Order: sequence, then C-alpha cells, then structure tokens
Amino acid sequence: MLFDSHAHLASFPDDKLDGIVKNAISAGVSDVMCTGHEQIMNERTIEICARYHKMLHCALGYDRDCAKAYAGVSRLEIVRAMEGLIAGMLQQAAQKHVRVAAIGEIGLDYHYSPETAEPQKILFQLQVESAVGLGLPVIVHCRDAEQDTLEILSAVSGGGGGRVSCGVIHCFTGSAEFASKVLNMGFYIGISGIVTFRNAENVREIAKYVPEDRLLIETDSPYLSPMPDRGRVNEPARLESVARKVAEIRGIAYEKVAEMTRANAIRLFNCM
Repeated sequence: MLFDSHAHLASFPDDKLDGIVKNAISAGVSDVMCTGHEQIMNERTIEICARYHKMLHCALGYDRDCAKAYAGVSRLEIVRAMEGLIAGMLQQAAQKHVRVAAIGEIGLDYHYSPETAEPQKILFQLQVESAVGLGLPVIVHCRDAEQDTLEILSAVSGGGGGRVSCGVIHCFTGSAEFASKVLNMGFYIGISGIVTFRNAENVREIAKYVPEDRLLIETDSPYLSPMPDRGRVNEPARLESVARKVAEIRGIAYEKVAEMTRANAIRLFNCM
C-alpha cells in the first residue's frame, strides 16, 4: 500500500472528493497527508480530514504566499497575528476531532516571490518554532531559497529551547549539497511526479541516493501529474507512477518502494 505524503485535496471541488478517494484506494493508496497552506484551505482541510478520517491525515500551515499580506508590517505585528492564526486552526481541528500530524505546508520561495523574502522568513521561522513547541514535524517548501531555509531550520533546532521535530523537504528539486545537509539534520526528502519529467535528472539522482529510511513519495495534487499524464489535474491515484519510477531508478521492486516509503511516512507523521 502507498502513502501519499503531500496532497492539497482542499483544492478540489467538493463533488469530486468521493471519486478521488475511491480512485486512490483502487490504485493501492492507503493514506494521504492532506496539507493546508492558507486560512481557507486550512479550514477546508480540517473538514475533509474529518470526513475521510480513516484515510486522510491533516497538516496545517501558512505558506510563502501568505507573506504578501505582511509586506511592510513589523515583526511584532506578524508574530501576534500568526500566534492567533495558529492557535485558531489548532482549535478548529480539535473541535472536529482531527489530529494535526504536521505543520505545513510552510517554507520559502524566492523564485516567484523574491520581493516578500523578509516576511516569508518571519512566517517560516515562527511556524517552525510553533512546531517545536507542539512536538510536530514540519512540511517544508523550498525553491531558490536553500541557504535561508537551512539557516532558519538550524537556528531553531540549535536554539536551546527545543528541537524541530524533524520534517520533510517536500517536492524536492534542490541541489545535492542541500539534500545532504537536510538529511544530516534528520529530515526526509519528498519525491514527486517531477521525477518522471524528461529534464529532471537532478531529481532522479536525489531519488537514487536518498537513504532508504529517509525517502517519501508524494503527488502534490492537484499539481505535477507524472508522465504520461503531465499537464492533467493530478490526484493521489497517480502516486503509483511516482513509486514505479523510483523503483526503476533505485533498481528495486515496486513493492519495496511502497513498503519503505509508507513505513517512513508513518514514522515521521506518527500516523499509527
């Protein structure tokens, strides 16, 4: 059975969800980490996880796009705002009897939004610190921001007030050096459908050399459909294509990839 370690099911219309869940089960997907990334999607993620609680696991967070609302705002004001938002989303989850398994998706993206780098870093650091306090792993987005990502994760984990409870760099597209450093910090690496793309040799190299006990697979639904479905709306059922490509790259059986990546996700997110 497969564990999709990252999917934005809240992005799908409500009338599509039953079909998406059935498709996933038919494709051998037993578990999906359903990730939020801003207020409305966090709220919807909670609702969806409550509805499909036997299969879906909940991650909540405020990603780099949320930083646009805090451009020019003082750090103190951002801290106060985020403290209220984080407490509120955790309370909503508790009211729905939904267990929050991770803080995410959070992180930095200087490829699309370099102009909001400063508030992005503040949001990211605050949520990593919250994860430390809650004893939860983090689900991290990083694009063209490797150095700042490492500095924030290192500062929090080495700050003496606790340790970031591990996490995953999801949809990994970074350098081998970055992979080595986050692995040394205890992080996992998430491989998405990009691994099947013709021009993604760097991702295939990472997928080959990540230690067996640190590898996760994901769809990042509704984005990044693997070949031969690239360009179509993605869904967890297509995780099989990612797993088969990883098996091919590593020269091992598909069943082995399914087994080890599912075990890794369960360990990271404490889903048993």
